[in-house]
Amino acid sequence: MNLLLVGISHKTSPLEVRELFAISAERIQEALGALREHALEATDRIIAEETTLYQQREKQLQVVPTIVSLQRHLEDIRRAELARARHSLGSLTPEQEKALEALTRSLINKILHTPFTELKQAASRPDRSEFLEVVRTIFHLEDDARAEAARAVN
Repeated sequence: MNLLLVGISHKTSPLEVRELFAISAERIQEALGALREHALEATDRIIAEETTLYQQREKQLQVVPTIVSLQRHLEDIRRAELARARHSLGSLTPEQEKALEALTRSLINKILHTPFTELKQAASRPDRSEFLEVVRTIFHLEDDARAEAARAVN
């Protein structure tokens, strides 16, 4: 039987101490094998968790072009209507301009809150593609969303 003493001097330590801390080579091999197995299990678990997180993130990214496109679409509408309103309102003070900007931005944000929430939740839906297509169709976002998706890929 081969013995390995860890951290004990073979020459100066009493025999009783050396025997107390002596570990057979077979036991060391068993311990190393168990450590390797544990490390492999931990590695497999980490890889599985990170793969799941990556797949979830990929699904979430699929809704981003539609969200961005919808936001731009409504912002374009807001600006156009604001320009029309300014034309009919005449000259506004800087304070009135600020108030009008804040009011219209606030309205757009409130209108978009629920659709954005639904779109973000759509990332986990099995019918995600169909859902996004319906949103694009309703708001006439076809070209914007596809252009945004093309920009994200390139």
